[in-house]
Amino acid sequence: MSLFKRIISNEPKRDPGEPTLAEAWHMLAPEYQATVEERGIESVLVRGTSRGRPFVVDISSAGKWNEALVEMNSDPRRRKPYREWHTELVVSCHNPRGLQGTIRAFTDANSPAWDPRAMTPENGRVVVCDSQPLGDLLLPLVHDRLMGLWPDITLVVDANSVRVVHDDKSRKDLGFLGGSVIHQPIGSPVPWPERALVGPRWWLHLLCDTAERLDA
Repeated sequence: MSLFKRIISNEPKRDPGEPTLAEAWHMLAPEYQATVEERGIESVLVRGTSRGRPFVVDISSAGKWNEALVEMNSDPRRRKPYREWHTELVVSCHNPRGLQGTIRAFTDANSPAWDPRAMTPENGRVVVCDSQPLGDLLLPLVHDRLMGLWPDITLVVDANSVRVVHDDKSRKDLGFLGGSVIHQPIGSPVPWPERALVGPRWWLHLLCDTAERLDA
């Protein structure tokens, strides 16, 4: 394939053994009695069950150019394609207390604990909840796990579900592991194809733990 065709192609380059997004979820499907609806090269809708709880995964992406660099007289070599990603993972719960709110984990550059020289996910990271009763119940459960992640995260609790909703953009060549938050690396690197499966298992475990705490 010519360089120009590789640049404009919708399909990202992959490492040997690296699955596509749909292939990764087909690998996970037997584990979660899941159905996988393929809606494009990097777009899936998955419905399954984890620990007896129904869940839905909705991942989609769209290719873009970096508009900030596509200007008159700009260097064509700097015109970088990227993809915009939307990821939503929803796990059902009963939530008998009717608690609702959000838990956010993010890096606070204004925090006295933030060190611009430190390259760890915990550096300057904070985990906060906008509801005192919800925070009292859930922060002891999720705090340490959310502190160990790099991206900003928002967990949403409503009347009958707990979800993570995330919008991001990443370089096109990074594929769904760079763009979909539930597929981004967690822990030590592992070989393909397992590398594409670690994140979804981790997130489903976290949200099921959270749902069980809400239902207790």
